[in-house]
Amino acid sequence: MQPAQPGAPTSFGTLHQLQLCSSCPGGVPGLNICTNFLDPKEVEALRTLVGSHRAWAQYTYGSTGRHGELASMVQRIDFGPANLPPEGVVGGTPMWRLGSLRAELVQMLGARLQYVFSPVQLWPDMEPDNLQLTKIGCAQKLANHWDRRDRWEEGIASVAWSELPSEADLRGEPWILNMERGSKKELRAVQLTMQPGSAYILMGAAQGCTKQCERRCVGHNRCNCCWTHGVLASSDVVRQSMTLRVLADEEDSTSSEDEEAGAGGTRSSGADGGMGTEVAASNATIADHATLEGGACAAAAPT
Repeated sequence: MQPAQPGAPTSFGTLHQLQLCSSCPGGVPGLNICTNFLDPKEVEALRTLVGSHRAWAQYTYGSTGRHGELASMVQRIDFGPANLPPEGVVGGTPMWRLGSLRAELVQMLGARLQYVFSPVQLWPDMEPDNLQLTKIGCAQKLANHWDRRDRWEEGIASVAWSELPSEADLRGEPWILNMERGSKKELRAVQLTMQPGSAYILMGAAQGCTKQCERRCVGHNRCNCCWTHGVLASSDVVRQSMTLRVLADEEDSTSSEDEEAGAGGTRSSGADGGMGTEVAASNATIADHATLEGGACAAAAPT
């Protein structure tokens, strides 16, 4: 990944041209988007990195519908501080350790995010310490939800692309970001088409963290003042993404029932999330030179 200094070259020009493209799109305060955040070479490097991981856990969000279908099903690996459970999980096994190579990736990606979203002061005097890799299958979705509202500092950043390139864009297919607010009877929904390689951040009411919520809601408790977020993936290809967060200084350790998310699945043993030493070494080269599984819609099985 190219360094986050003004004038640094990328395939799309310089970082002077990599700017915040849209603030509060669709009338959602706190949502900010940057298109062309990643170029095709960077996306290809990140595909290799995501494909090198094998210890994927399966997560389900929401409840079954009238026909017994799940609201959503995704695959995730969470990396962060030791002895803490992944986002949306009460109890269970802790997150994988971040490790030095992924920490370097998070630092580079975080620096670019902070540069691009500096007009809205993303993570002032802070650096992200949590990395989430996610895969959403063809025509699948991530049901609308809040990330735990009292666990993270303001500012959740995500970058997404497709597992395979498309004819129109080497970075893949567009996908839909779905934002919702209000009760079921008075629900307001905003759907935004996101291009592959785009970055977006949730802050304020768009994130719904406790400090910004009018009702000071914690955990995954509901309110009508903040927005939930969800994803509708392309029908043709798997969506891959990376999400960065900052753990709050004083986390409320009280367990709260997750109204939106439940977790399940297994993962392989190993302290680095199933990425072998040879692959880890190759990813160091990727990170150095690329700045920062292939196949159809079937996800790779854990090893």
